[in-house]
Amino acid sequence: MAERTAPDYLLMARRRLDQAADRQSAIQGQTYDAVFAELADLATLVWSAGIDLLSALMRLDGYMRLGDSNARRRFLYEKVRRLPSANAIAE
Repeated sequence: MAERTAPDYLLMARRRLDQAADRQSAIQGQTYDAVFAELADLATLVWSAGIDLLSALMRLDGYMRLGDSNARRRFLYEKVRRLPSANAIAE
C-alpha cells in the first residue's frame, strides 16, 4: 500500500468533518439523553479529523514516518513553540 500524502490526509479530514456536520444536523434539537451516543461518535469524527490535519502538516514538513501519538504531540508542541507570541504580534 502506498504511503498517504498530505492531500490524502486533508481529504480524509474533510470527509470526517462533513460527516460530523451531517450528524450534528440530524440530531439538532434533541435532548442530550436521546443522543449522547451519537454525540460521542461525532466527537470521535472531529478528533480523527484533527489527527488527519496533523498528519498532513507532518507530511508537508517532510516527515516520512509519522510515528505514534507521542511523536505527533512533540511535532505539534515544536510548531506551536515557534509561533510568535501574542505580545510580539501586538508590537
